[in-house]
Amino acid sequence: MNTVEFIKHELTGWGKYERVIFPMILIFIICLSFWTGDNKVALISAICGISYTILAGKGKISCYMIGLLGTFCYSYISYKNAFWGNLALYILYCMPMQIVGILNLYGLPIKVQAQVKQKNENK
Repeated sequence: MNTVEFIKHELTGWGKYERVIFPMILIFIICLSFWTGDNKVALISAICGISYTILAGKGKISCYMIGLLGTFCYSYISYKNAFWGNLALYILYCMPMQIVGILNLYGLPIKVQAQVKQKNENK
């Protein structure tokens, strides 16, 4: 899949309601962040977290790239605020899952994917 096809695929499948609500949510998060005086890393983390959730729900593969950026940002926030449990969760679970998703995006062979296909063929 080339870049143009990828972008076309990511922009299709959105309903009228989703085209209005998704940007409104992002604008609300940005306004709320400036109103409360939050830092830029927290703003990026919030935007990436909401975007990741919506894109994953829509089945868009670009969610993994946005999720990886959000994971980095939230890991930094967790480290700075000494949230060690959240830091461990994001570093040891969320980050590897985002990387696996990105590897799937680019079609790199993943042993688990081959095992799943083999199990499905045996059913």
